Amino acid sequence: MKNWLVCFLGFIILKAIAAQETATREELNKKMLEWHNEFRSKILNCQLEGQPQAKTMPNMTYDEKLAETAQKWADICTFGHDDAANRNPGGYGYVGQNMAGSYTFKSGFDLWISEHEHYDYEGNLCANGKVCGHYTQVRQFSNCVLILLTH
Repeated sequence: MKNWLVCFLGFIILKAIAAQETATREELNKKMLEWHNEFRSKILNCQLEGQPQAKTMPNMTYDEKLAETAQKWADICTFGHDDAANRNPGGYGYVGQNMAGSYTFKSGFDLWISEHEHYDYEGNLCANGKVCGHYTQVRQFSNCVLILLTH
């Protein structure tokens, strides 16, 4: 069994507030991978103010089996995280989940990465009253798989 912390990144976009995006799911997955890998490259190259340079930062990839598992959760139409018992699909060890409700996929992603402003790397904690767990998921060294879901 692989001991990877996998970033299970699902966007749940409520149809009532979501703008129409004309891209196909494959195009959106490609864009999300591009955004993640570009951002992770900034961390690797010490280009993120206030954050230390990563020693290594592998590119993320797409995993169809995780996508199937994630889609089952999205189909339930509950905005929240899946049970911990269901976060070990495909032998990945533990699968983290990031979600966002946003008008566009890019603005949801930007919300996640903006959390770096509130993250203290040395202390491994967020500023008091702030959220930074989405950012730490995106920057996690061992993350290797990205899945995009819409609802």
